[in-house]
Amino acid sequence: MTLKCDVFSFGVILLEVVSGRRNCAEPSLLSHTWKLWEERRIMDLLDPAVPRPRSDPDILSELRRCIQIGLLCVHQSPGDRPAMTAALAMLTSKSSQLDQPKRPPVDCGTKSPFAGESNGGAMARDPSTVVNLTVKENRDIEC
Repeated sequence: MTLKCDVFSFGVILLEVVSGRRNCAEPSLLSHTWKLWEERRIMDLLDPAVPRPRSDPDILSELRRCIQIGLLCVHQSPGDRPAMTAALAMLTSKSSQLDQPKRPPVDCGTKSPFAGESNGGAMARDPSTVVNLTVKENRDIEC
C-alpha cells in the first residue's frame, strides 16, 4: 500500500457517497461518473435518496466540486493524483482552483470477487482466496 493508493481509495469512497452506488456495480462507478462528467450531467450522479436541489448554485457547485475531486483522486497514474492533504484542502476550500480530471482507469473496480454474495460482501471462506502470511523472526513478511 502507498499513500497514492490511499488517495485513490478516498476518491472512490467520495464518489460512492455522492452517488449512493458501490463501485462493484456494472458499469463501474468510475466509468459511469466519467461519462456523466463529460456529458455535463452531474445531477444524474447524485444519490436518488437525496432530494434534488432546485437549481441552487451553491449546492450544484459543491456537488460538481466533490465529483471533480473524486475524479482527480482516481487518476490512473499515481503521480497525477493529489496528495491526501491536498485532496482534503480542496474539499474544505471553495476558493482554490481545481485541475481538470483525466479519464479514470476503465477496468478498475468493474468486478469485485465478492459481488453478488449473499453475505453482504464479507470475505469469502473459499480457501483459494485466503493468503497465508508468516512473520519470521527478522520481521520479513512472507506470502
